[in-house]
Amino acid sequence: GSLTTNEVTTIMAERHACHGLTHFEIQHDGIGLTCEAETLTIKACANANCDTLYDRETSITLAPSGWSGGDTLVFTGALTTSLRITDQSSITFAKVSANPDAGLRCFNGSTETCNMEFVDAGFEFIGATVNDKNLPDQLAETQFSDVQLRSVQNNDGVCQAALTGNQTVTLGYNCDSPDKCLTSLAGIAISNPNGENTGDITLNFSSAGIASLAVLNYADAGRLTLSALANIDGATLLKGTGLVDVYPASLGLNVTPTSLEYTGVADTSTFTAGEPFEFKIGAFGAAGNLLPNYQPERVQLKVSRTYPVASGTLDGKFRYASAAELVSSAGAISFVDASNLTFTGGEYSYAGAYYDEVGRIAVDVQDLSYLGNKISSQGELPLGHFVPAYYTVEIESPLPALQNVQADFTYVGQRILFSAFPVMKVTAKNALDNTTNNHDSGDWTFRPTLSDVNNALKLSYLDKSAYLGDATVFKGNAPVISGDTNYDGSVFITVPDGTIVYNKTDVNYTMFGPVNPFSALIDIVFHAAFLTDNSGICFRDNYADTSCNDLTFADVTGADLRFGRFALKSTYGPENEVLRPEFAVEYYKDGQWLVNALDNETTINFSQANNQLLLSKKGAGNDLTGSFDPVTSDGKLLLGLPDDKNDFEFSAPGQAGEVYLRLNPAADPNAWPQYLNYDWNGDGKICNQVGLCVNGNGLDYPQAVLSFGLFRGNDRVIQWREVFN
Repeated sequence: GSLTTNEVTTIMAERHACHGLTHFEIQHDGIGLTCEAETLTIKACANANCDTLYDRETSITLAPSGWSGGDTLVFTGALTTSLRITDQSSITFAKVSANPDAGLRCFNGSTETCNMEFVDAGFEFIGATVNDKNLPDQLAETQFSDVQLRSVQNNDGVCQAALTGNQTVTLGYNCDSPDKCLTSLAGIAISNPNGENTGDITLNFSSAGIASLAVLNYADAGRLTLSALANIDGATLLKGTGLVDVYPASLGLNVTPTSLEYTGVADTSTFTAGEPFEFKIGAFGAAGNLLPNYQPERVQLKVSRTYPVASGTLDGKFRYASAAELVSSAGAISFVDASNLTFTGGEYSYAGAYYDEVGRIAVDVQDLSYLGNKISSQGELPLGHFVPAYYTVEIESPLPALQNVQADFTYVGQRILFSAFPVMKVTAKNALDNTTNNHDSGDWTFRPTLSDVNNALKLSYLDKSAYLGDATVFKGNAPVISGDTNYDGSVFITVPDGTIVYNKTDVNYTMFGPVNPFSALIDIVFHAAFLTDNSGICFRDNYADTSCNDLTFADVTGADLRFGRFALKSTYGPENEVLRPEFAVEYYKDGQWLVNALDNETTINFSQANNQLLLSKKGAGNDLTGSFDPVTSDGKLLLGLPDDKNDFEFSAPGQAGEVYLRLNPAADPNAWPQYLNYDWNGDGKICNQVGLCVNGNGLDYPQAVLSFGLFRGNDRVIQWREVFN
């Protein structure tokens, strides 16, 4: 059976969808001449705007008749042909049939109309020759080139000049795209921004009826519909129209502040990464003025990363519009279509632009197809140098800790080492609170030195222990920086080799204590001045934080302190036997001196030959100081006492007498005077060398009396006896 109308419509719609043909389109200028064929273009369109053409063969039969080669046109994509109408009349283009079937649309400029006038006399806008029916595009702010106005009249079917010599012509212009005029043409005022504006100009027509329109200069951009009107002998009206596209000479880029524009190696200006600035794109004519009616068609941007470009560096993001950004790339890059750009007065402006990385970039722009013309830029816009907004600083584990000098304790006066040194992870951040990965390698400017370490305004060690005396900090060596070449935006800063001493005396050698055992407890404070680089970028919590911060390694502990002393004890025996004085290392606790049973490491290594042990005569008896083999000690303590029986051995002198044995602190073979000497003479000071304590009463040193034979001195007792059980 036959198909219904709905079925036919459905089949045709499916056919259109399959082939992608949306409609046919005829472009015309509204007026044709009866004395010559009118050149026309017809297109097979694949979308509503007809900026994509159908890529398969089509055929269409058109009315009225008179088409070159016949009324049925067969073509692919687009066809330029001609129509001859010999009688002055109004015609209407119409589709008779088409394959594939699709509708017909007609346009005079931007006005959709299928009506056209054919006249015996009129104006025709032409290019360089009569055969150039399409006007060439013009450069804004220059005199029109190869645009002419031809006056024509029909003389028995032959086109002849309608006007010659100087003639007054009413010139009209209408802004077609954009559809509102902002800039006048040829001094003709804008009386109708959304329609036609007219005014009289004088043109000189040649004998062929052709006048140059080089007098025209349009200081704007866009598509114009031109019209011309004149009377012949006060009776015959000539009218003609034409389309001309005027395009910018260039697109220009700039930013505010202008200091953000990088001018070369001598440029030391910096700008904070991620911080907003104003980014502008402008369309300019040949004379360098903004073209207020420019509206882009296909603006493209590219962002080149010009520094750093070393291996391992990362691409940053350039935000150029609301919710629109491009990734910077090093090396050869291509333009990318831009989005969300709104031009006003020929310029695009965005105050929220930023680049989120450190270094330098170059931005370039083009309009790939403005009314069919590629508009290039005035040149790349180099931006930079971008730097971090601030640093974050984190305490790395293991946390710094003090370690005892001996296995389980440390004497007051001994230098305490760290079992782990202070380590900080410093990360460069931008104004968006994100890491700037490329702030690394040679650009890492936060490099504290030994002078920073030794500056108390930059680095402090604050004692918080219960010790009543003071502590001296030896801050160690220059900071060690690591991880600064891997482009992750972070480095590790270690402050090595620091030590602390809980002093046994003050600077005047006045003894602190004795005191009960206590634990070391300090805060290590890296002040804001330490955590600030040479350009003033410092440690903050976040970008909104306006102050530079300190970093504190709080409650660093790990060492247990004992106030100690080396004690020799007097002894006696017969003159024909060996004597050894007892000795011990003691510590103070709750008013008593106790043997330090934790001490298994203190070195006991003294010799009389090295002047470390001194002997002197006591009393009025025999002088025994030269009667002994050289006295020595060799070994370590065991549980705070001698580890063997060979220390401080005095050979039998063979005669009675008393002798003093003392350690000589001035010889100091094992640094014991720093932490095991004591105020033995009771003057409140510990003096290790003669003349050291100006106001003291003399040297302090451990001492014992060795008594040989029956002579023991006066024991100051009334009666004594030995009792044997």
